[in-house]
Amino acid sequence: MMEKFGDDYDKGKIRNRLRTLKNRYKQIKTLIELNGFGLDDKEKKTIVEDQVWDDYVKVHPNHAKYRGKSCADYEKLVIIYGDTIADGRDLVLTNQRPPHPISGPQVPIDEVAVHSSS
Repeated sequence: MMEKFGDDYDKGKIRNRLRTLKNRYKQIKTLIELNGFGLDDKEKKTIVEDQVWDDYVKVHPNHAKYRGKSCADYEKLVIIYGDTIADGRDLVLTNQRPPHPISGPQVPIDEVAVHSSS
């Protein structure tokens, strides 16, 4: 690999580049899944009407830098990273048990007895 690319590439730089690509893919994928957003197939960048973008940036001001960002290898990144990317919405910590789907709020038994005898 050194003969082909030189010695400027090491494991850390490659890992950093992969992380950068994954973050860009994640941001563009998140945007194009929103109502009013799309992906320009020719230029591989997000497209959105000005009013929709302005409304979005009011809620997510730190995402303003992603308007018009291109991702030339988007289809390849879909293959590499898959169609799903973790975004933290369904986060369950490893030290927590997920709630049972049938369980409701727990009421102490003595409160139930007091209320039912009234």
